[in-house]
Amino acid sequence: MLENYDKEYLKRVILRVLGTVLGLLVIAYIGYQIWHKVTSSIKYEPATPYTYTVKSSGEGYVFRSEKVLESPGEGSIVASVEAGTKVSAGSEVANLYSASGVDVEQKLADIDAQIALLALSEDSASLTNRDVSKLDAETYEIITEIRRCVEQGKFNEAISHKLNLITKVNRRNAASGTEGDVSSQIAALKQKRNEITGQLGSLVASVKTPVSGWYYPETDGYEGVFTPDKINKMTYDDFRSLISSSAASTAQDAGKTVVSPTWYFVCELTGESLDTKEIGEEYTVYFPHNRGEKIPMELVRVSRSGDVGIAVFKTDKTPDGFDFARMQSYELLENEYTGFRIPKSAVRVVDGQMGVYVLTGEVVHFRKIEVMTEYENTYIVVMEHEAPKEEETTSPDADAGEVAQSPEWSPGEGNTQTSEASTDTQSAETAAKEYKWLGLNENVIISGKGLSDGRVITNNN
Repeated sequence: MLENYDKEYLKRVILRVLGTVLGLLVIAYIGYQIWHKVTSSIKYEPATPYTYTVKSSGEGYVFRSEKVLESPGEGSIVASVEAGTKVSAGSEVANLYSASGVDVEQKLADIDAQIALLALSEDSASLTNRDVSKLDAETYEIITEIRRCVEQGKFNEAISHKLNLITKVNRRNAASGTEGDVSSQIAALKQKRNEITGQLGSLVASVKTPVSGWYYPETDGYEGVFTPDKINKMTYDDFRSLISSSAASTAQDAGKTVVSPTWYFVCELTGESLDTKEIGEEYTVYFPHNRGEKIPMELVRVSRSGDVGIAVFKTDKTPDGFDFARMQSYELLENEYTGFRIPKSAVRVVDGQMGVYVLTGEVVHFRKIEVMTEYENTYIVVMEHEAPKEEETTSPDADAGEVAQSPEWSPGEGNTQTSEASTDTQSAETAAKEYKWLGLNENVIISGKGLSDGRVITNNN
């Protein structure tokens, strides 16, 4: 009877112990799963080079030496040379026809625009199928930019990319062999142009340029306002007065001849921007609405007025197809930073040092960073740092065969020795808190919890 009781008691004790152990195991398993989710569910991305540019933007004005040509009578003026053609003094640049036809003149202008557009693609004969992918990428970039402009309500800016887009598509088609012969298309358009010109009646007179230069059939009435002779003495107030002036009538104009290849671009900048500029230096002026042209220009003059002022740029470069509209939208590179782009949310401060956690294999490490600039929700940080210099040590004299000795110590220097030992200990502690700089292609942890230097992360999802 007693023996049976002891067996029952022992059985209950064993079951109770097993139940307790099982419960502890369940708790430990649940705890591990919670810990695993908190600490090992991380996201990361490699540290790769990124370039961030800071730009000034706005509107500026073109100054050129231009000679307006006067029409010899009433009727329609039709250019006999293409816009931008170099002409000599006394040569014919346009013709006056007896009939006035706005519709006919518009048709001629449209044909001239098509010819000019195709002319930009005439060099496509050297393109091959290997250029198609590059042109596809460039075309996609333009389409993306147009979509961005439309989404932001900048419809005029979106339209300004039309010429560049069509040019890229034409060149792409030429490279793939689907465009056809560009020269033949231009010839056909010129033939059509001659037929339409016949609808303007009889030829009344020829228009000849009195000076040599580059002929343009269009005038804007500001040829006598935005002249280079005003540049040297122009103040900020003078500039504001010029851009507020009225245009002269163009009714009797037969085009104009630009007499010098040198032209100027004047734009308004903040005082902060002007402070970083140096006269005589070359800057790249970007014209986003003018086929995206980037033109190197020399800064020749600045004029301040309080917190604003003007910058005058000069060049003699004239890119093919560049539209010399009087007012131009521009962007000017102010600064450029190339480094690692790090989300601000990934940045931590450890032992007083700013940095990020990286994942190397399954081990978390802390890396220092040095911020160059910030924009939106990211930092641009330095990519390369100089390696720390190693302390120089005195080498023993090989010929003497002696071991280098420490400086002799005397009893009066006891405190110094103690102090030096203390300093060495502090230096060792400080060195222990020194971390490496973030390196190229290291996996920067951009989200995750429970991180610390040396932490092992397994089964990361």
